[in-house]
Amino acid sequence: MLAKFIHYTQRFNIHGISLYKYAKKGIIVPRRYRKIIIYHLQCLSRNKHLIKLDIKCSKGTYIRTIIDDLGELLSFSVHVVQLRRIQVGSYPINRMITFRQLNLLKDIKELNLYNILMSIDSPISYIPTINISNELGSIFSQGKKIFSYNKKI
Repeated sequence: MLAKFIHYTQRFNIHGISLYKYAKKGIIVPRRYRKIIIYHLQCLSRNKHLIKLDIKCSKGTYIRTIIDDLGELLSFSVHVVQLRRIQVGSYPINRMITFRQLNLLKDIKELNLYNILMSIDSPISYIPTINISNELGSIFSQGKKIFSYNKKI
């Protein structure tokens, strides 16, 4: 596990003001560390001046900062030429479409969009299902804690 400084362009606030606004004014503010996890880092190809990497990381990882750190470690001046996200959570790139593509697809009469779109609960599909009574459901929906089998849910 790594601990990285929060990058100035990330969406974080200090005293209600975004970090990037401080940076634009040249004001240096103390930044917190954020824990990140690099699950996988592989060099896919390299030539004289370009390295192609495949990185699988935790949410909140700022890839440009990782590349800056790599350049510092190698004593080279580096920058990101292209950044391509190939998966977001449980959504792989082969399931992603653009709004333009979706607009084109909606006009095809014989195409069922339900076969393309993912269900609304798919982002949390990895969380186990817990069945509770209507009474407990009512309590839970009010933001109150509920307990089951002597364990807090």
